[in-house]
Amino acid sequence: MRRAFFFPHPRKPTDRPGRVPFHVRAPLLSAHGCTVGEAVVCADGYADDTIGTNQDPCVFSAPAGPFLSYCRINREDAKNYIRGTKKLLSHSMSEGDVIVFGKYEPGDEHGPTERVWVDTVLVVAQRPPQWPTSQRTVGGPCNSHRHQGKPACGQKKWALKDPPGFAARITGAPDGAQTDAYRYNLSDAERGGMHCCTNLDEYRVIVGARSNEPVALDPLSTSFVSLAQRSPDGRSWWPAWVTGEHFEPEAWEAIRRFVDEQVRPPPRGYELSGTIAQFDSFDTAMHLCRKIVQVSGGDQGRPGTVAVPPLTPLRLKRRDPRTATTVPIGDA
Repeated sequence: MRRAFFFPHPRKPTDRPGRVPFHVRAPLLSAHGCTVGEAVVCADGYADDTIGTNQDPCVFSAPAGPFLSYCRINREDAKNYIRGTKKLLSHSMSEGDVIVFGKYEPGDEHGPTERVWVDTVLVVAQRPPQWPTSQRTVGGPCNSHRHQGKPACGQKKWALKDPPGFAARITGAPDGAQTDAYRYNLSDAERGGMHCCTNLDEYRVIVGARSNEPVALDPLSTSFVSLAQRSPDGRSWWPAWVTGEHFEPEAWEAIRRFVDEQVRPPPRGYELSGTIAQFDSFDTAMHLCRKIVQVSGGDQGRPGTVAVPPLTPLRLKRRDPRTATTVPIGDA
């Protein structure tokens, strides 16, 4: 039986990345066919066309589909577990399961939900592959950056091994270091990266399936990224979003109740981005995703169209939050 999970995250970047507009070239898929063209999407980043030391979930993932490598799967604690369990997403996924990345409005813990936006839908391709680790001396030197004069990974027990080799494994490329998957994500586990070490000896990465066939869209057989649409005030780009006006009352009530009761954070104990939660039914998740597909692309003259990763950025910069510097990606 297929399962679906909602993965909430900030929309506006602060000291952490949010969802920002990127100009990309990509397969553009609708019920009527697939063409390759240019579009605007919203994905993990710090500013327009600006990623951080990694993009997660990574949709600039060539030659593979999208994947989740670090965010909320790199340590075991209440903020990262699937709500009501002591399990990480990466240790719980099976082929065909779905992760819906998005957020709700209003964004505090109270509700009721008035709007839900979705930037990425990841359909799990296989049981998440394991990224090999090596044991390290707790408190000793590591490859990571330093924070307040000490290695940021001082208490972590394991180091992620051979990022280029792991990139080759999940992409099928002969040289993983030459892939976008490595360049824009997995390289952050190299020396000097922000994700070289972990407390998990069994470290798994969630890889998404993708298809450019129109028949894959309606049954959620392919991962996709919604095309950006204008914010309610028309001043910026948002991921595709829906409100109760897009649904029959009973269907919207099921989505709203799920978000308000399962995804929104309790008053204490969780960060304000909300909790990862399993949909009460797969049908509820499918209904939400189908409506997102319907509205996606409308503001770009392509109603009912989504982008299928891997996406190719047309212009790109990289921001290092440790130094607050931003440089063209070719120099990063």
